[in-house]
Amino acid sequence: MPDNHDVPANHQVPGTHDVPGGHGTQAGPGGRRDQGVAARRPDAESARASLFLAPERTERPPWERRLLGAAAPLRLTAEVSAVSWGAGGPVLLVHGWQGRGTQLGQFVGPLVRSGRQVIAVDAPGHGDSPVGWFTPVAFADALLEVKEQFGALDGIVAHSMGAVAVMAAVRGGLRTASLALIAPIRSFTGMVRRSGRSLGYPPGTPEGAEYLRLASQALGRPLADLDLDLSLMGGARVLLAHDADDETVPAASTRQLAQDWPDAAFVETTGLGHAGILVDPAVVGAVVSHIAAARATSPQPSA
Repeated sequence: MPDNHDVPANHQVPGTHDVPGGHGTQAGPGGRRDQGVAARRPDAESARASLFLAPERTERPPWERRLLGAAAPLRLTAEVSAVSWGAGGPVLLVHGWQGRGTQLGQFVGPLVRSGRQVIAVDAPGHGDSPVGWFTPVAFADALLEVKEQFGALDGIVAHSMGAVAVMAAVRGGLRTASLALIAPIRSFTGMVRRSGRSLGYPPGTPEGAEYLRLASQALGRPLADLDLDLSLMGGARVLLAHDADDETVPAASTRQLAQDWPDAAFVETTGLGHAGILVDPAVVGAVVSHIAAARATSPQPSA
């Protein structure tokens, strides 16, 4: 799967200016080692440090605080905070890196009015969840707790890195009748390759291959398990949405995904950016209509 156009454009791994190990070696432009610098093999510590991240938290705007005040608490695990609104077929909201569940709050009112119970989970280390390390695998484990409590879902709305967590959870048994992916990261493997390149372990080298192996080992999951594969969604209805001016996750990957998966609906906007698309009324309306047309009794994803 391509790993250049479907990776967050500004994705930075902490400490990538200096190759781990204390030798002071620096990666050259584009993550390539400077000429004359001896190749160094990656180690498990550096791979883990580039994957287990501590997000920064930002203050919720007033409208999110009001929305959160109207929510009912939902207990899933000790590692995450979760809330819900309304009653009916469950719909899960999945935020991205350094986001929070209420960031997708514009979907709540319309979904509740359509007869859905809306569930929002703050990923480990995000939102109101306890301080801690984040990986998409840990987030996926929390999403699987939603499955344990609610069974098959009417819908999932996932943004950015949230799509990676959803994909891992689907491989673990999460089921939905409808899926809306907004500015999704298509290839987590590609993102890790880019991280390795920034650390001085470029793809196509023994060091790059070893870095990928260690990254998979650190996560306890093959990296490919976190790549977006819509064939696993079975009969679920799929909608893709992306803004052409997204500078974080380029829209080209989602355009290509829409071509590769012609059964998926595709909504492309302009001028909204990576996060602004989450509050656009036209996008919210398209997603809500998409989910409203699905039923939990629709054919479910293959195991």
